[in-house]
Amino acid sequence: MQIKPLSSGNKIYELFFVNCIFARSGGSTNTTPGILIHTNGGTSDKVSDICFANCMSHDWAGPGMEINGGQDIVVTGGRYGQNATDSSMTTSGAIAVTGPAVRVSIVGSDCSGVIPSYNSQPSATDPQPYGISVTGAVVGMKVRGCDLTNNHNTIGLYAPTAGTDLQVTDCAGYNDQGTIVSTTAPPSTTQFNGSYSGFSTPYFGPVTFYVRPGTGTITHIKLNGHDTNQTSGTFSISPGTWKAEIDYSAAVNFLMIGY
Repeated sequence: MQIKPLSSGNKIYELFFVNCIFARSGGSTNTTPGILIHTNGGTSDKVSDICFANCMSHDWAGPGMEINGGQDIVVTGGRYGQNATDSSMTTSGAIAVTGPAVRVSIVGSDCSGVIPSYNSQPSATDPQPYGISVTGAVVGMKVRGCDLTNNHNTIGLYAPTAGTDLQVTDCAGYNDQGTIVSTTAPPSTTQFNGSYSGFSTPYFGPVTFYVRPGTGTITHIKLNGHDTNQTSGTFSISPGTWKAEIDYSAAVNFLMIGY
């Protein structure tokens, strides 16, 4: 499925796909991706209001769905995956956002790397690199309640670009699951975004800072160097260079918990 205007000046809007299957058969061309949303060089509003509900797209060389621009794109439910047989897809996900996109919502979708090869489809190779990858700048992108597990790499979400607004919560395979990151305090004033204490995965999304009862207290929580004037609470660490800095006094039992 390709949703792409003939030129940068044309528009495509208000398309709805419900209960559709986009699966590569064994003898079909090994193209990538299964579903493509593309503005063909136009601004984001040239491709707008595109909705997929309970659809399935898998066994392509690249993403089950690629969003290379557009706005107001909604994906609810369904299942997306890839075989990652294309060598250029090493940073791709079941759903990949590769271009500037505005207000993308992915809710309750299975993006795990466990779609089997059925009799009519080609044999699977390595699991897909990531559940969802965001390599294009995004504004107002939200991912809620998706399955991002069982991928080739250790994290479900790949987001190396800054994007001005990417929120991810309640997704299996993503590090916001209420996991205790550390039960001992990092050095005071440590800038923390997930690399502390062997937790090498970048930690993006809403996080809650707590201090267990003890003799010490948090004195400052800073976000990107700015004092929040809070000593506990929930804060959002965005992709890119965002870091949280925690200052504390005396000995503390420190917890940083995904929200």
